[in-house]
Amino acid sequence: MDLEKFALIKYDHGEPVGLSGARWGALALILGAAVGALFVFFPLVIVLGFAAVVAARPPRRLYVGPRYLICGRKILYYANVQKVSMEAGGGRLLLKSSTGKVLVLEQDRFQTGARKPDKIAANKAARFQKVARKIVKHVRRAAPHAVLTGLEELPATGT
Repeated sequence: MDLEKFALIKYDHGEPVGLSGARWGALALILGAAVGALFVFFPLVIVLGFAAVVAARPPRRLYVGPRYLICGRKILYYANVQKVSMEAGGGRLLLKSSTGKVLVLEQDRFQTGARKPDKIAANKAARFQKVARKIVKHVRRAAPHAVLTGLEELPATGT
């Protein structure tokens, strides 16, 4: 899988994700150093323990590629999509495939670095709309037979 072709979006999909080999190695190294330092420096153990927790938590991302979408453990090929619908509030995008899988993208699950509540809401909405436009564009190209409903609320791109 060539990850250079994917758009990586920080998205909390709520599913468990396994650790990569590099993260397992870093976790083992940090825990080994923490156990070794336990006998020498107790404050260092606390810092290394915190580093181990950070290294063990895998990133949660949404991979939007040219032919398919990866969200957690779900892979959805755009050519298999039969229905795309946006809920009335505009906060959820539902993708139904021919295999019976349903993928739901929620606006509130997108991550942002903003601190103020109004900025957080605006950033999440903007990121959700950008990703939804990109997904709809790929679905229209790969599955012209797909039924698109509720996408009138999705603002058009400037290009």
